[in-house]
Amino acid sequence: MRADAVRRHAWRREMAMALGMLPFALVSAPLVPGAWIGWVVLANGVVTHVACAFEWRYCDYLRVVDTSVNVALCLLVNALTHWQPKSLLFTLLVAMVWAINSPQPLAELGNSTRTTILKNWLVSTLTLTRDARKARRKQARSIGVHILLIQWMLCFLLAVYELRLFRYDA
Repeated sequence: MRADAVRRHAWRREMAMALGMLPFALVSAPLVPGAWIGWVVLANGVVTHVACAFEWRYCDYLRVVDTSVNVALCLLVNALTHWQPKSLLFTLLVAMVWAINSPQPLAELGNSTRTTILKNWLVSTLTLTRDARKARRKQARSIGVHILLIQWMLCFLLAVYELRLFRYDA
């Protein structure tokens, strides 16, 4: 692919992932009184994906912040939700899908030990580059998997928590 075609493709990928964040607004205030987690996830995700779409030089730093905040919020929701152990199992499934969908294909790792695989995955996912425009790193191998099985599944789990879905004792 030519450089401008690669740039357009990367822009479309990142903007699709930014738009995939919009359902988080549906599980936030004012639609759900007192709900704030969805707004944090939405703002974080949109800022990160739009910054990467426009090749902002510090977008890799934003990705690390976005990922860290999302992990912390997943832990918080799992600690507070009434829907256990199902919520934890779905969260673990999402984490596995996220790892499998990470930029470095597992096939490239070869017959490495588990420690080497984990190290290579962490390096490929969390390495900060000085200039993202030079790196042109993808956040996910499949944007469909990222949106449907990661973003929207986590939004569903947030909805279960915020809206008290599947609560039979009320």
